[in-house]
Amino acid sequence: MKTQKNIEEIISTLTSFRETIRKEYKINRGSYMEQNWIIKAAKKANTPSDLVILEKPDVKKYLDGLLLKRFWPVIHNSLEASDYAYLPEGIPETELEHNVNLSRSLTFMLLDKRFLFFRGKLSCSTDGWMDA
Repeated sequence: MKTQKNIEEIISTLTSFRETIRKEYKINRGSYMEQNWIIKAAKKANTPSDLVILEKPDVKKYLDGLLLKRFWPVIHNSLEASDYAYLPEGIPETELEHNVNLSRSLTFMLLDKRFLFFRGKLSCSTDGWMDA
């Protein structure tokens, strides 16, 4: 009986130890993976510049996808229906917005025969979107 109880305690201790190691491995591996993109992006940085901006690739891809695949087709249809000239004529470029969280934006314009009379900007982050 005493031996059986000792064996159960050892198994319980080993199981607990194994779970602790798994948790630490996941945490350490996760933080390594999180930093891996930072190191890759930093190596691509323009070193003569005074400023380096790092964008997390998966978040950037997600936000650009929202802007170009979800929002742009609706905006583009509205621009076409307006009967005004508009820019961009093709797929717009997205650009970085300087905010607390990573934000991306696209810009579009309406023109009459000679002048630009409306400039719109749609900014999107993981927190939401805003037009300006």
